[in-house]
Amino acid sequence: MNPSFSLLLLANGIWWNIKSVLFEELIFRGALFYLLIQWLGAKKALWLSAAAFGVYHWFSYEILGQPIPMLVIFLLTATAGLVYGYAYLKTATLYAPIAMHFAWNFTNNFLFSGGQIGKGIFVLLPTDTVQVGYIAFVLVQYLPLVLFFVGNYFLLKRFGKVYVGKQHQAPQL
Repeated sequence: MNPSFSLLLLANGIWWNIKSVLFEELIFRGALFYLLIQWLGAKKALWLSAAAFGVYHWFSYEILGQPIPMLVIFLLTATAGLVYGYAYLKTATLYAPIAMHFAWNFTNNFLFSGGQIGKGIFVLLPTDTVQVGYIAFVLVQYLPLVLFFVGNYFLLKRFGKVYVGKQHQAPQL
């Protein structure tokens, strides 16, 4: 636990994440994706906006010119863009992608202090180096991401109801 944790730190962490999520969602789902649906149809728009979301994160993570981190960040954030875009298609509102995006960002950036805003609620303490097997590392590192994407997909599949776009019809994905 962060020894300097306070309610002010919590409020600042929530506010920082709200601003960043609203900025990204209004640009990528609220404007770009919405317009691409009108011009290209839902399926192409989903893939193109997800790719744009992935490329944008090269700049926000400041990794331009580093091929391996660029590939990893692109795959992770473009996949998130697919999930958030699918949420928009299924619900015809920005509420679902904003809520999902905020939940992920707040958990990663502030709860576990994994983002650009510094120490949040939980912080890593210095420990002795431990060697683990590759499978254990991959499970610990990527299983939460996979569960996040799969869980949100099934929630949307079960509870998502409508789509608003060309001719107000659900897209054929």
